[in-house]
Amino acid sequence: MSSTLKLIASTGLNAVLEELLPLYQAQKGISIVSSYDSSNLILRRLDSGELVDIVLSTRNALNDLAQRGIVETGSLLNLAKSGIGIIVKTGTQHPDI
Repeated sequence: MSSTLKLIASTGLNAVLEELLPLYQAQKGISIVSSYDSSNLILRRLDSGELVDIVLSTRNALNDLAQRGIVETGSLLNLAKSGIGIIVKTGTQHPDI
C-alpha cells in the first residue's frame, strides 16, 4: 500500500473529515490527499477515469459504482446514517408536504 492515499468524499463529509483525517494520518503514518464534491460529480470524475483509493459517498452512488465495476463490491461498508430535515420560519405558512 502506498504511503499516500487519495480520497474523494461527498461535500457533506468535509467538516468531519478535515477534523479526523489529521488524527488518522498521524496514527497510521500515512498521507491522505482529500477532495470533496457532490455525489453526482464524484460519479462523473470516476467515470472520466480519475483514480482514487477511497470513495465516501451516498450508498446509492456507491452501489452504482459497484454495479458498473468501478469499485470493488466487497469493499462497500456503511459508515453512518444521515437524516434530512426541514424547518419553517416563525410566522410563515407551512408547506404542504
